[in-house]
Amino acid sequence: MKYTLITGATGFIGRSLIKTISKKKIIVLVRNKKSHIKNYKNIYIDISKKKINFNFLKNVESIIHLASISEEKSKKDRNKTKQVNYVFIKNLIKQSKKYDIKRIIKISTSKVYGLNQNKKITENSKLKPYNDYVNYHAKSDQLLYKEINKKKFDIIILRLSNGFGAPKIFNKDCWGLIINNFCYNAFKYKTICIKTDINYKKNFIDMKNIIQIIKLFHDYPKKINGIYNVGAKKSYSLYQIVKIIQKTYLTKNMNNISLSEKKIVNNKFEYDISKITKLGFKTINRLHQEIRGIFSFLKKNKNYV
Repeated sequence: MKYTLITGATGFIGRSLIKTISKKKIIVLVRNKKSHIKNYKNIYIDISKKKINFNFLKNVESIIHLASISEEKSKKDRNKTKQVNYVFIKNLIKQSKKYDIKRIIKISTSKVYGLNQNKKITENSKLKPYNDYVNYHAKSDQLLYKEINKKKFDIIILRLSNGFGAPKIFNKDCWGLIINNFCYNAFKYKTICIKTDINYKKNFIDMKNIIQIIKLFHDYPKKINGIYNVGAKKSYSLYQIVKIIQKTYLTKNMNNISLSEKKIVNNKFEYDISKITKLGFKTINRLHQEIRGIFSFLKKNKNYV
């Protein structure tokens, strides 16, 4: 039997994704036995190590690569960031040819296009990495893109905009995400701190849409290789997001909004997702529902907050 291998299965996206695919059809790649996911076929591999035996690919047909060092953690260990976000992928491509893998889906980030964009961003926009986290994502994207032209296997690069949503377990990393962070601070401190201009526009995509898009590419019956921007139709300013959170969490509970004096103009910003919409996928605006879901999760897990 051939399987789909999912790396980063214990992460923010991974925990939600594995629940939508038959347990009989997937293998989850986890760091060690402490990270074991019950009721799934687990492979224990620490991808931050230089020497890795790739024989776990023997019965694998497709790969969904979610594993990544977070942007915050990458600041503390440049070498580990390079190994996980670039070197492992480089070796994975090489070994995938050997084991005749049919499809690789890599979850990348919209941050590879750079900061403070005041224009329409398409898949052809120039890459402008600004730190190690973004740089190694951009480099691994470029490695994979070169393989697309060789037509050895189907390679899909999904560049996610700013994800958000309630996690399946209390995952510390997810609270660094902008909307999650705003909700967390509103719940715990009754304060939201905006570190840039309140009118700064960004594109946000909720977890349900993210999972549906990954599954769309995973299940697609034909070759569909390429780079795809993944986001919502509409972008919001940080001020608009804060107002939505206030309405969701009741204004009277909010004591303060801390604002930055930075002024950044990006009113022309647009994250173009027309390439995925042409495939028939329509993102559904669940902004309010997902924010309510985050607060519901925080209430249920208040002992961890």
